[in-house]
Amino acid sequence: MSKFGFGLFVFAGLAATLLPGAPAQGQVYYGAMATDAERGALGMAWNHTSGPAAEQAALAQCGGNCTVLTTFTACGAVSHSDIANRYTGGNGGTRAEAEAESRWDSDSRVVRSVCNG
Repeated sequence: MSKFGFGLFVFAGLAATLLPGAPAQGQVYYGAMATDAERGALGMAWNHTSGPAAEQAALAQCGGNCTVLTTFTACGAVSHSDIANRYTGGNGGTRAEAEAESRWDSDSRVVRSVCNG
């Protein structure tokens, strides 16, 4: 091994440990979004290896009496309607698709959206 080979190996290993990476090619990742309508709390999780893990992470981040509104593999979004006084979730292959699916009421506005990857 050259005098630079070992240093590059150590640097690559350190970078992999310290820097968050993008999901591996071909790996399916899951996300979820949860809300507590009474408090207006929102929990989001993405890049988890299973749907239940993403849901648990979103619920933990939201805290309180939260409900999962959407679980997704590509993108997810949550919208709120003032008229209906409710939060709704949606998912899709792109952020725009997820946001459109989350708008269930005529006055719905997107509160948050996120994509895996």
